[in-house]
Amino acid sequence: MTCGRRVDILGVNVDMDCNIACVMKEIETVLLKSGSHYICTTNPEFIMSAQNDPEFRDMINNADMSLPDGAGVVMADYYLKKMSGIGKKGTAGFLAGLEAGLETAIGSFGKSMKFAPKVTGVRLSEEIFKLSSDKGYSVFLLGGMVRDWRGKPLESGSMDVAGQAAEKIRKDYPRVNIIGASSSFSYREEDDERTVEYIKECMRRTGVEVLDFILVGYGHKKQEAWIRRNLDRISCRVGVGVGGTFDYLSGVSKKPNDKITQFNLEWLFRLCTQPWRLSRIVTAFPLFPIRVFLSALK
Repeated sequence: MTCGRRVDILGVNVDMDCNIACVMKEIETVLLKSGSHYICTTNPEFIMSAQNDPEFRDMINNADMSLPDGAGVVMADYYLKKMSGIGKKGTAGFLAGLEAGLETAIGSFGKSMKFAPKVTGVRLSEEIFKLSSDKGYSVFLLGGMVRDWRGKPLESGSMDVAGQAAEKIRKDYPRVNIIGASSSFSYREEDDERTVEYIKECMRRTGVEVLDFILVGYGHKKQEAWIRRNLDRISCRVGVGVGGTFDYLSGVSKKPNDKITQFNLEWLFRLCTQPWRLSRIVTAFPLFPIRVFLSALK
């Protein structure tokens, strides 16, 4: 990226100090000009999964953008910068690490701490829809699913989450150029041919030769793997893994309000509204900060 700085968090690249305006400028002036590119919205769960999955780690590290999706990632960046200036080992380093960790944690509950800006999948998607509405860039929505209270996917066909999200987006942005949306196809490689043919049919029907954006909501690794396999086959300029974004945009899942986001309590909100996420939340907090703390002492 031409703006910001690329940092290493537990061996995973993340692009810091890029606010949403900077990100959108980079997308429009660089990524949309030529070739095929993909963007990862990297959260603590991504980074933890990558620890034991070199293939997934390479997917993130080779992305054109790896954006910090979540408070945990920007807090880890702040903490690691602080620790890099301490340079202490042994007991002194351990105590300094605890002090820095406590300062970072307390600072996350207010506005005084200067963390790098977060760029979530939801926010990035909303900005892409605004850009499409203003300038006509074509967008396709792929993926999303409805889950029961245990987190188990409901039968396919019960609801087209991507389609419902597209309907609501068109109400918010009447001029948005969404050429298609579907939750009917799986992330599995054996389904790629059928999925790509459907997307190409939507492109032919709307007169689009090269798709500008495809937003893919299959969950981490599955969506990135799908994008890497199929972006060139579709003839698409920018692919973005957006996780559960369609769930929020469609109204299937509740979106945390501004106060919850301000105090970095999204994890608590998700635990209350989606208890099936417990294991994933534990991965993000406390396992992720513990792993970052230990890495800073080496």
